[in-house]
Amino acid sequence: MTTTSDHTPDVQKDVHAYSLSVGPNAPAVAGEKVREALLGWGLKALISPASHCASELVASALNSKADRIHLRVERYTPGMVEIGVWDSAPGLPEIQGSDPSKLDGRRIQGVAELAVSWGAQSTPDGGKTVWARLIGGDGW
Repeated sequence: MTTTSDHTPDVQKDVHAYSLSVGPNAPAVAGEKVREALLGWGLKALISPASHCASELVASALNSKADRIHLRVERYTPGMVEIGVWDSAPGLPEIQGSDPSKLDGRRIQGVAELAVSWGAQSTPDGGKTVWARLIGGDGW
């Protein structure tokens, strides 16, 4: 785990970064790592939605056949966090309607409903980063 802090008075940014083992437990591990980070920051109100977002983003990475997955949990302000998942698989997720064959699209739809914003971008190494930003708690 890497933790850093920006001591600028107007912007507080703390980061926790993890390499996750690829396997069926990865979504649950991601959710637990997010829960631990948010508890440390006193953001109990965000634990459920942020942990759920992390689990869904990691499950989506597994579904895309990624062989490497990294999780980042960042706090930008006392009440704003961003969950980011990088994976080694190409292709960006898209929101899909209720088509049961489009599981990743439903996962991203769920993330989009919980987050104030989300996005995805390809990375130069052929993988992608998908992120979700959440706000709430006493600091917002």
